[in-house]
Amino acid sequence: MRAPRTLALVNTLVFIFVLAAALFGPAGRIDVFSFWLYIALFAIISILALILVDPALGQERLAPGGRRPGSAQMLPFLAILAHWILAGLDHGRFHWSDNVPFGMQIGAFAAVAVSLGFVTWAAHENPFASSVLRIQTERGHRVITTGPYALVRHPIYLAAAILFITSGMALGSWFATAWGAFFVPLLLRGTAKEDRFLIAELPGYADYTKCVPYRILPGVW
Repeated sequence: MRAPRTLALVNTLVFIFVLAAALFGPAGRIDVFSFWLYIALFAIISILALILVDPALGQERLAPGGRRPGSAQMLPFLAILAHWILAGLDHGRFHWSDNVPFGMQIGAFAAVAVSLGFVTWAAHENPFASSVLRIQTERGHRVITTGPYALVRHPIYLAAAILFITSGMALGSWFATAWGAFFVPLLLRGTAKEDRFLIAELPGYADYTKCVPYRILPGVW
């Protein structure tokens, strides 16, 4: 069996390949600068994550509790894959809605970089950030209150919401932007579901919600 870090590296390389194929394949060309920049951002942050994030967390997210992910876990990835394919078709081939202003596109790239970095920070602080709702007793699951978790209870959801909204603009496609924004309310709903579960099942989480009252946006909600 591969060592955890070797397996994490292999998974990262596969992910970058899938990302590139999902963008350039539908585009039918490889001379789209925004696509290359987008891939480079993901590659840089992924390498940083390999250094900062516990490899055991990567294994947990890919196979929660040692089990293969079910259809519910695959749906978010399929939604993201469709987002990339739509951007490839729009900005790379058919130009349905690829008139995103240059300044807005640059700002969107900055937001994508920040959101990816925020996810990495959260994953570094929270080794229990599984891809499913479960109490990881075998891994000593406990409440995490440091790093971004001192600001909001669900920092990964916050970063994901920003990424879903700005990713399509960075890729130069309003259609892809609309597709991503469609899933933001589902993310917000997910925070409520996760809170209910953790309050009921994870010791100390109810007290944590009193110390950190905001789910996803400091000072707002």
